[in-house]
Amino acid sequence: MLFRLVRPMKRKGTQNRHYERRIPSDVRHLAVGLRLSIPVGDEFRSVTISGRTQLVRVSLRTADPAEVKRRLAQVDEYLERLWWHLRADQPISLTHEQATALAGDFYRAWASTAVRSTVVEEVNGTMVVVEHESEDARQELWAALADRVGDAREAVEFDPETRKWMEDYLGPIIRLSLIRKGLTRVDEASWWRLVEAFARAAMDAFRKQQRNAAGDYRADLNADRFPEWRPPTPSVPSVQPNRKPDPGPPKVTITGLLEAWWLEAKARRLKASTYESYRTAVNLLVAAVGHDDAIRVTADDILAFKDQRIADGISPKTVNDSNLSALKGLFGWAVRNRKLSANPAKDVGVKSVKTPRLRSKGFTDEEALTILQHAMTHTQGPTEAWQIAMAKRWVPWLCAFTGARVGEMIQLRKEDVRQHGDAWIVRITPEAGTVKDNEAREVPL
Repeated sequence: MLFRLVRPMKRKGTQNRHYERRIPSDVRHLAVGLRLSIPVGDEFRSVTISGRTQLVRVSLRTADPAEVKRRLAQVDEYLERLWWHLRADQPISLTHEQATALAGDFYRAWASTAVRSTVVEEVNGTMVVVEHESEDARQELWAALADRVGDAREAVEFDPETRKWMEDYLGPIIRLSLIRKGLTRVDEASWWRLVEAFARAAMDAFRKQQRNAAGDYRADLNADRFPEWRPPTPSVPSVQPNRKPDPGPPKVTITGLLEAWWLEAKARRLKASTYESYRTAVNLLVAAVGHDDAIRVTADDILAFKDQRIADGISPKTVNDSNLSALKGLFGWAVRNRKLSANPAKDVGVKSVKTPRLRSKGFTDEEALTILQHAMTHTQGPTEAWQIAMAKRWVPWLCAFTGARVGEMIQLRKEDVRQHGDAWIVRITPEAGTVKDNEAREVPL
């Protein structure tokens, strides 16, 4: 199966990256009420889908680039498989091998040394973990529990009361195991196949703990009986033989529109910063709608994107003047070039309120003096590159003498500085980088 690419998100207050993905509109109503168990590394994160949930958002719990990439793919694969099974809209059928493989995780958890010092008892019909110091007590209770599950396995087919007990005991565990594999529901035959497999796994695990409590730590032969998990594939409509399926209209991707627009924009000498602004908006939109198909984007999608950006704490001015402006420009270009029939972002906007200005935009003399004094006395830190230290010392002074922007001063090259008589002159030119109005100018120091 091929999966779309998702970019990790950075959130305020943490170095850890986050996964964010909009729930596809065609499965959102089917996902409501699901309590997902999303694999993140070696752990699982619980996420409940409510009627108002638009995005699946989960912390990747790491900032390491390589691990972020691995966990990003892990979470995305899980959700892709989940959406896939929801779209199938039918119970999944599991083979005996698949049911046994699924029960393997349950067996390994209960047969591990991590629970060797604990046992489970039945308290008011519920199995709970309790501590016992006595090895004899542990051995007796593990044996009793194994007998209880073993008896239930034999009686479950003809005893309704035992059948209910088995479902109450193993049902939540089985459902959690299914959702951890991205499966939402199975047919009745598969369900009881799972109940049998999990009951046998539980009995084997409890017997192993009983042997361990009695001092028998020989190799666990049962551990090798569980096959590798191989996920089921939902059925798809069959295609008539010797007849090729209709490929439909060619797909127009949002990212493809961006690159086509930029190819033309470069010829018109638009700034690279404009491209970066458009690319940021496109990446955010693709992550929000959960696909890269430009034809499927609707005005409702843009509205939901706008609402989510504002809910995330982004200022209305940024949403309107940066994100929405870029999308309007891109989709408008696509309409003019007959790549799309309509601009879904055309009538979407945010009315921003002008923030009261309580002071001048410029620095006061005291503020300017403070900045320049700090720059003059700045020294290189223990982990700071000398180039950065020099920039912190001299760039504020260059800005003060020339009135130029910080970026214009940082990108100065050796050939941009010359002496004319007694005066030193800097040439600020778009050849060196981004310059206001794309016009070169000379400024004396």
